Amino acid sequence: ALLDGFLQCGWECLHGDAAAGAADGLDLAQESVGREGEGRTDQDLAGRQGLPVAVVDRDGSAVSRHLLAMLEGSTAIRPVVPDEMDEVEGQVADQELAAAVFVPDGLGRAALSPGASGELPRLEVMTAVLPAGEAASAMTSTDAASPAGSTAVNAVQSAAARLAGAVEAARLSARAYEAQGGVADEAFLEEALAAAVD
Repeated sequence: ALLDGFLQCGWECLHGDAAAGAADGLDLAQESVGREGEGRTDQDLAGRQGLPVAVVDRDGSAVSRHLLAMLEGSTAIRPVVPDEMDEVEGQVADQELAAAVFVPDGLGRAALSPGASGELPRLEVMTAVLPAGEAASAMTSTDAASPAGSTAVNAVQSAAARLAGAVEAARLSARAYEAQGGVADEAFLEEALAAAVD
């Protein structure tokens, strides 16, 4: 059920009221921002070695490190650590960044605590919207992300889906180990996750 819910990535604004996200599993929330006539174009961003995507890791766990490694393995995006957290929204709106991904605190605990099962915290993804005459505002459920933002979201979805599958495999390994009389502690779960990611 974790993977099923995770792959039903519904879009939900970080600060708005768009369509609801998936009922269970780690899914993505998306916010789009924009400013009229400012920033780089998708063509400017596409000329680089992958689209720049800010990754804000509020968790710092083995799970979030695996997610970062999966994002770094993408040919479509290039994860960057933002210099100033206060500037991320503006950099996305100006299309200096194709997107920003916020990894929530508690992701590792929810995924790999002994006995953990069910829902994981939500990843938040912010992208720019296409300018429409006047300055773009926060995304509503009918707004369209820029092509670079859509590409970045697809790359994040792909990595997040792979991570959810690896978390589920680690949990299944733990249950099988416990069924044989072993004790699957957090260290066991981290090793099982590492094996599932490889």
